[in-house]
Amino acid sequence: MILCAIGFSNTTNLTIFAKILNRFPVKMADWKELWNGENKTPVRIATVATVLILAFALFFSPSSVVHWIQAGRQLRQEKRQIEILSAEIRSMDKEIEMLSNDRDTLEEFARRNFGFAAPGDDVYIIEQ
Repeated sequence: MILCAIGFSNTTNLTIFAKILNRFPVKMADWKELWNGENKTPVRIATVATVLILAFALFFSPSSVVHWIQAGRQLRQEKRQIEILSAEIRSMDKEIEMLSNDRDTLEEFARRNFGFAAPGDDVYIIEQ
């Protein structure tokens, strides 16, 4: 049963919940009777007030659905940025490790980035 899945495990609570539901107008005919009946003004005011409150809560309040969606989008973007930066950090750590341990790699790095040359080498700088 669906109601058991939402927390109504014993039958006593289930029957109480069913009795409460039976008090509310569930059928469309009952709703039309309320809307057009002799007490239609309070029903209409209550309905409009409820709709306005829900609209405010969903769209205009500080913790609205719109803000939640924007926060979720921003969170996904920041997670992607963290992944990109983490990969860049791993790459730089690997390069630091290679430069610290391998003399040939350090020499190549110095020549490429700083224009260093070994004694007797000719250096040609080509601008791109």
